[in-house]
Order: sequence, then structure tokens, then C-alpha cells
Amino acid sequence: MKRVAIIGAGGGGLCAAKHLLSHIGVVEPPVIYEQSNHVGGTWVYEAITPNCDEPFSSMYENLRTNLPKEVMSFPDMSHPRNLPSFLHHTEIKKYIENYAKKFKLYDHIRFQTKVDHVTPNTGGGGWKVTTIENGDKENMETYDSILTLFQTILPTNTRAKESLPKQDHS
Repeated sequence: MKRVAIIGAGGGGLCAAKHLLSHIGVVEPPVIYEQSNHVGGTWVYEAITPNCDEPFSSMYENLRTNLPKEVMSFPDMSHPRNLPSFLHHTEIKKYIENYAKKFKLYDHIRFQTKVDHVTPNTGGGGWKVTTIENGDKENMETYDSILTLFQTILPTNTRAKESLPKQDHS
């Protein structure tokens, strides 16, 4: 059976995990790495970022979606009908948390575990994933496949940005 690691417990990572779990026997249950202590990815609001080297929240306190809830749901789970079409970010986060509960995805998440680096496994294919758990415990595991489903944070230092190669995202 194939081993799959998912980096990020936002909507994309959880949806990928849910679908991989429907193929047990072909793949082992996936491991989801999440550097924070909660699911939600981009939809997690943090008012203060204590360390500028750590990822920041792209949310702001009164943010509402710019798309209606009817197009912001997974096919297998609708938003509550009583909510307005344009949701506050807290409702999206709650929806993602409920999705993780409904499909029992919490059992597969390693919270407070940051992926430090991923390198090709030079002996037999696949990938070596090095993680740091709770800020200090380093661990290495191998996987056949890696799904990277997280928000990209670019440096704010202009000189650092200039040295980065241009990358397009689909």
C-alpha cells in the first residue's frame, strides 16, 4: 500500500484526506501535518502575530466571503440553510471544523507539527519528510506521495523577494 502525507489541514488538505480514506487498501490512511493547533488553514483568524517569522493570518476581524456559501461548500456537505449567503470568516472556519469531525479526519492530523523539509528518497523512490513536533522534536518519515496544501508566505523583505525565482501557481 502507498503512504501519503498531506501538508496542511485547511479545506484542501482535509478534502484530499477524506477522499484518500475512501481508497483504503490502495493507500494507507494519510498523515496530515498541521503546524498550528487547529484546522481551517487560511480561515483561521489570529489578531496578533507574536513572531514575524511565523505564518500570519490573512483574515481580518470583520471579513466576509466575497463568494456565496452556495459555491463555497464541499459536494458532500452543505452550509446550514439558515445562514446568509455571504458568510463571516468564523462560519467558514466552523464549517471546516465540522467537515473534519463528520469524516473523522482529526484522527489523522498531527497538530503542532511543522514540515521542515521534504527531499527525494534516493534509495527507493518516494520522499523523506522531516518534521519538527511542538517546536523541538525532529522526526523523519518516508512517503510515496506528498500533497502540499498550504498557504504560501513570501518574505516581506524586498531584497529577499528580488532573489526569489518567479513562480506561477495554477
